[in-house]
Amino acid sequence: MATTGPHTVTFAFMVVAGFLVGSVPFSLWMGRLGGVRDVRRHGSRNPGAANVWKSAGRLLGVATGALDAGKGAAVVWLSWRLGLPDEVAVWSGAAAVVGHDYSPWLGWRGGKGGATTAGMLACFLFPELLIVLLLWLAWCAIDPRRKFLGSIAAVSMTPILATMSGRLFPDAPFLPPARPWSVVIASALLVVLLWVRVAPGLKSGTGS
Repeated sequence: MATTGPHTVTFAFMVVAGFLVGSVPFSLWMGRLGGVRDVRRHGSRNPGAANVWKSAGRLLGVATGALDAGKGAAVVWLSWRLGLPDEVAVWSGAAAVVGHDYSPWLGWRGGKGGATTAGMLACFLFPELLIVLLLWLAWCAIDPRRKFLGSIAAVSMTPILATMSGRLFPDAPFLPPARPWSVVIASALLVVLLWVRVAPGLKSGTGS
């Protein structure tokens, strides 16, 4: 009879831990700190940093974004501290994004996951995310009225940049090493999830 190996148990534990960490509803708490009883009843009704910004103030909105990004990064950091490989760390971080999007503390609902996705991917694809930032700034210069859509479009380039890094020009000293395929696949799946989460708001015109 087959038995469950220690690596499988560790992977499952970290994925569950990542989901639970990601599910922490910082937006709800920060909104209350700013005098908003429930951000889900204000603005776009989305429990995310952008809606906290609009409903409770810019400072609390920035703090919420940093905390949400920290959820994704913290899970990856914990995996590395435990000596686990990137293949475990990246899926633990992805689980944090899923936990943020479908938080059990919010009735299996949540935010759109942009900040948590960025925090998680920054651990693996930091140079690539700098290019994403430049793409977003270029979008804002061309179409400043649709900055939110531009941010999603720019982030969508992450899997492509991750695939190209270290592969298109493998001998170039200024490029990072080839990224593990687990990182590329995880980033692609997170981009798809992000579009799924933002699509209803884009259709209704509420954006964030």
